[in-house]
Amino acid sequence: MRTSFLEEYERDLFPYLPWVKDQLEEKFQGLIEGKNLEIHFLNGRIKAPESLEKKLARPDRSYQNLTDVTDLIAFRVVTFSEDVIPQVARFVEKAFDVDFANSVNKLHQEDSQKFGYRSLHYVCSLPKPLQKKVPKHVRTIKFEVQIRTILQHAWAEMEHALRAEPGAYALVPYLQRVGGQPISRTLGAYAERIDAGTVSPVRQSTVSHVYVVRSGRGRTVAGSKTSMSAKHLNNTALPSITGLLARAPTFPKPNTAVPLVITPTKLPLLVYV
Repeated sequence: MRTSFLEEYERDLFPYLPWVKDQLEEKFQGLIEGKNLEIHFLNGRIKAPESLEKKLARPDRSYQNLTDVTDLIAFRVVTFSEDVIPQVARFVEKAFDVDFANSVNKLHQEDSQKFGYRSLHYVCSLPKPLQKKVPKHVRTIKFEVQIRTILQHAWAEMEHALRAEPGAYALVPYLQRVGGQPISRTLGAYAERIDAGTVSPVRQSTVSHVYVVRSGRGRTVAGSKTSMSAKHLNNTALPSITGLLARAPTFPKPNTAVPLVITPTKLPLLVYV
């Protein structure tokens, strides 16, 4: 069935989707401009056949029809602040036929590990005027609209990059979108993943680190004397070569350096530095 769905998608649906996406995006732009809403950006995408193939292969998903896949076309609206999200949500609900039974509001979930996935997520049907302009078999497709803040969007992208890295440990730098340079020449910023039951590489450094723990439990060890739990590590200025608390960056001599090791003890530990 997976192969037949993929063949059907490439043959019968995929050729029509670019035009449908452009029509929906034009409608979105008009609505945003008409409501005078300040957003960071709006973008749309069409699901590539290889991406659909991976989705169809997931053991936690089951589809009776190809049109049951609701994100063949998807849009993301990124706002500067959370108070704009309800305004965007209202015009989406008025402009489109929303399938509320399959739509999800993840804005207020408590799990900090899912911060990047906090968003308002709508599943919508094609507007009736647009349905009349496409073949009958295209009219029943759904599209998705995701609304989130710029901070939620940034962390979602970084968390995706972390999970895509192979192995039990990953360290991914925050880089500028244009040019790919570090976001600051003075202060570096990284996201770090350490899988449960494993230990990070031993490292020595001549700079201090401030850790913000997104999720998980663990401990840090500097040399053989210092151990600090992830709970206490959160928002703590920590010179990585000494393991001692610091109110400001410190610059000890290289011969005083000792390794810093981070060991998660429960669930993957997601950290950004």
